[in-house]
Amino acid sequence: MPRKREALAVALMISLLGGCTSITPNGPTSLPAGIDANRAGRGTPEFCKRYAAQTYINTFQTNSDTSSSAGADMQAGTSGSAAYQRCLQGKTN
Repeated sequence: MPRKREALAVALMISLLGGCTSITPNGPTSLPAGIDANRAGRGTPEFCKRYAAQTYINTFQTNSDTSSSAGADMQAGTSGSAAYQRCLQGKTN
């Protein structure tokens, strides 16, 4: 049950962090993870949170040019949550 709570917390955090400034016209860039290297230990919750945030950012940037901002945000949130769950299971490829 704690993993579900963590995943929900990460999804909520990611969805609430839509940015103030943007690389793309509709995209957030002010997220805690950024797109730089993930230096947390592999398999740790911190690593998985950053991995999920990086997935969110990448998905949002990919989809924000072709979707509405709300649609891209929803897709990115779903991708970020799924990435967090995969990471906790040791699947980051």
